[in-house]
Amino acid sequence: MKKSLLSFCLIASVISKAATEGHITYTFKGDSSAKPETFIETEVKVKDTGLSFGGKFRVKGFKKKANFLNHSKVFVKYELPETNGINASIKTTLKPKFVKDDEFCFHGLAKLSGKLSYKHNDLTMGIHSKNKFPLEKDKEITSTNKLFIESDNGSKASIEVKSESKKPIDSVEGKMTIKRDNMKVNAGFKVNVSEFNEYYDDFIKEDNDHDVIINGIKLNDYLDNFHSEWIRQVKGLHREYVNVKLYNKTKNLKLSATPFIDYTKGYANESNSGYLLFYGTSLGAKYTLLDDKLTLKGKCLLSSIRSVKDQKIVNRGIYALNLYAKYDYTPSPKLDISPELEIDSAILTNDFTKKKSIFNTICNKTTVSYSVTDKLTLKGILKLKAKFLNTNTFVIKPTLSFEYDPLDSIKLDGKISFKNFSTVKTEFNMNYAWN
Repeated sequence: MKKSLLSFCLIASVISKAATEGHITYTFKGDSSAKPETFIETEVKVKDTGLSFGGKFRVKGFKKKANFLNHSKVFVKYELPETNGINASIKTTLKPKFVKDDEFCFHGLAKLSGKLSYKHNDLTMGIHSKNKFPLEKDKEITSTNKLFIESDNGSKASIEVKSESKKPIDSVEGKMTIKRDNMKVNAGFKVNVSEFNEYYDDFIKEDNDHDVIINGIKLNDYLDNFHSEWIRQVKGLHREYVNVKLYNKTKNLKLSATPFIDYTKGYANESNSGYLLFYGTSLGAKYTLLDDKLTLKGKCLLSSIRSVKDQKIVNRGIYALNLYAKYDYTPSPKLDISPELEIDSAILTNDFTKKKSIFNTICNKTTVSYSVTDKLTLKGILKLKAKFLNTNTFVIKPTLSFEYDPLDSIKLDGKISFKNFSTVKTEFNMNYAWN
């Protein structure tokens, strides 16, 4: 950790003297159940040139050479000056691996991406290309090219083609979003062209953590306990989906309804095909009162899943409810107290097994924030969570943290958390920015 801090200070002092602007961040993460990790992340922009560069350097333990030689990346990016609404940029990234099977080598991945766009009035259209070049033999070069058009009001459409060095067209994917005053429509499709063996692990998942979230209701815990192999994993030939969000907002009340349908054509083997149809609607409401100090939310999901696999038809139902309340209390200008309560409940049915399962989760969280000075803030969080699934679990997680800004260019923060007082996690961040 001392060497990492010295490296941080050395890099910061050298690059800040040039005609540049940017930042450098040092992060340390400790975990009583895992190896500690250290990160140094930086981005530097050379003023008035369009040139920027940086990287992220990660160390996870020192017992093996690969732990500190295989987890970094560097990049260089060049942006051309805008001319008559035309913007263009090119970026190259190198993610090397210097160790394999504890022996030195030079493997990894090189990436080359470029973007060209043209803006006319409130419309922007262009092409975005991404290419990956493995630094090992017998590895496929992959390419993704996307044509897009976007509006300043949030409406957009795109079509994306993926290919490999041995497959001119691997898949074709299209997406569209249309926004109006009280309506948002999402629609899309994806077709596998070269081989019909892609797993749609995330075909109804809406974030990078591959969580199943419908209208803010997280369904992972429920689906994992409900024989959801075909929900989680479908060998897809093609997929189509559409959802329409309708909402109405007044001063303190917001109501929404989102009907949706999601269809995936897959196959079980060469002779038997199958499909999965996911449809339903979600309802949402948000109400604020007491000068926005009290927030009440409610979400409801009414949906069905019809799957056909190996000539077996299974109809499932998912009915979920999420209730949330938060109150922001400020007894003094320096002290803020925010208790929160969240309740999740779901009923899942299966007409093939004639089973019905009920799952419930209750979470209570209280946050206390105290501003010692205008530069130092202390915060404490106590989280109590109970899950009533096939196996009941209870979690107690207190967290203590701080934020300190000794100078305008330097920001420090850190936290320590205890999960059931057995697992301890720590994190410390130091950020230096200049311009």
